Amino acid sequence: MFPVILVITLFVPLFFYFDNLSDNFSLIFFFVGNQWFWDYFSLDSFSLSFPFDFNLYLNNSVIYLPFLLNLKFYLTSNDVLHAFSLPILYVMIDLVPGTIHSIYLNFPYMGIFTVYCAQICGLNHSVMPFFIYTF
Repeated sequence: MFPVILVITLFVPLFFYFDNLSDNFSLIFFFVGNQWFWDYFSLDSFSLSFPFDFNLYLNNSVIYLPFLLNLKFYLTSNDVLHAFSLPILYVMIDLVPGTIHSIYLNFPYMGIFTVYCAQICGLNHSVMPFFIYTF
């Protein structure tokens, strides 16, 4: 009986903490890792950018996002394992095909942030980085 009470005592606060986090964001974005580019679009009715696909082969690898706002990112992979890595904010999430991960980010200052794929995902893995410009 004691282990059951201990587990309930440890897990109940986590549900309340997650509920507080889920209501505390301003904009929602969705990223999909593909071989060897990223798809990106906004899930908000009001958005600072229009839905588009960006690909390094098309030389369109820049996203403009606001800083000092709480942003929610949904991340997934389309084909193979990828890793959404934002080293300057100490963030890395492994993306597995068929699963959707979420993360809350707050860019603390204006600048240029580089996002890498930290998982070796194929021949052109090295051309996957893209830039987030915060304004």
